[in-house]
Amino acid sequence: MTFRFTFTLIACSLLAVIYNEAIGQTAPHLIIESYGTARAYAVGNKPVVFTASIRNLSPDTPAPAGSSVRFLSITGFEIDEAEIDRKLPEIGAGSNLVLKWNAQPVSPSTPLAAGISLNQPGSPPDLKIYPVQHIVDDLPSSAPQKLPFPTAVI
Repeated sequence: MTFRFTFTLIACSLLAVIYNEAIGQTAPHLIIESYGTARAYAVGNKPVVFTASIRNLSPDTPAPAGSSVRFLSITGFEIDEAEIDRKLPEIGAGSNLVLKWNAQPVSPSTPLAAGISLNQPGSPPDLKIYPVQHIVDDLPSSAPQKLPFPTAVI
């Protein structure tokens, strides 16, 4: 199911680029340069910090006004409503802007995935999705607390 969803998103993005080139529209100035977390996993109910870098590719013009970035909790995260939609300030030519979100897992063992959508006037949204491995922080009481020291048999 996830593969089909990801493939559909990639296909839609490709079609949008082809359509824009066919009708003579210019490519958007802004791109999501990077998106992810500081750690590749989450532990229990501890918050996860997502970071995105938005870059203006244009060498001589600032980013268009009215652009925004939206945090998408696909599964397992809660986030403050004020943090979901962010209007972007003017990003100078060739510059980038770093944004951060603090997301809280809804339970210590739920699957986790989140994404962001970069929305620009006159162009389709740019979407990035990031799955997060979720590790339960408490070991079961039956788990050994210390492994036995290995001994050689001669």
